[in-house]
Amino acid sequence: MSHPGPQWQQPQQPPPYPQQGYPQQGYPQQPYAQYPQAQPYAQPYPQPFPQQGYPQGPAGPLTLPGWGTLPVVAGVIATVVGMFALPWGGDLYFTDLRDLASVSRDGFTGHYLSWLGFLALAVLPVGLLPWTLGAARTTRSAGLVTGNWGRRLTWASFGWYRTTFVLRGLIAAIIHFVGLLNLTDGELGTLAAGPWVLLSGCVLAAIGGGIGPRKGPGLPRE
Repeated sequence: MSHPGPQWQQPQQPPPYPQQGYPQQGYPQQPYAQYPQAQPYAQPYPQPFPQQGYPQGPAGPLTLPGWGTLPVVAGVIATVVGMFALPWGGDLYFTDLRDLASVSRDGFTGHYLSWLGFLALAVLPVGLLPWTLGAARTTRSAGLVTGNWGRRLTWASFGWYRTTFVLRGLIAAIIHFVGLLNLTDGELGTLAAGPWVLLSGCVLAAIGGGIGPRKGPGLPRE
């Protein structure tokens, strides 16, 4: 008689632990604190160093080289040639007149021959040429080039500055003309080519000073 094999029995599971849960107490839902939204700054950050002087305009130089450079350069060349390379009367040059003992060194004639004529000659390359070359690039350099610190260089004052440079060239021409009148006692017909080329160069440079430089991108409107 066969005995039945062992019957596999499923292991008995331990009894579940009694649910000893705590009473479910709902925690009150605390709403998140409503933080105020950041407001955009109504004003930009303060500058650490306050800007002094004129308000800042667009970037760039105030002036650029202009067409006025051409007549000024031509005028400077003409004045130098007329004063030193061409005769003033007969075979006499300006340097000969300075060396003549018979020429009076008193009064305007003496000052013109000794130093005033050279000063009038230097007005053109020193006083007009940097202006037309656009050397007035900043407010500071504009004061140095123009010699005017009281009036700002702007679009509105540009015409006024042009007029001042025309006057510089004409003042140089007047100095030379008065010197020639005193030197010849009013007999301008006795003069050779040198003085006339000199005067023409002064007028030509004055025209170039009136044309002036071009307005740069940094030139303020007012």
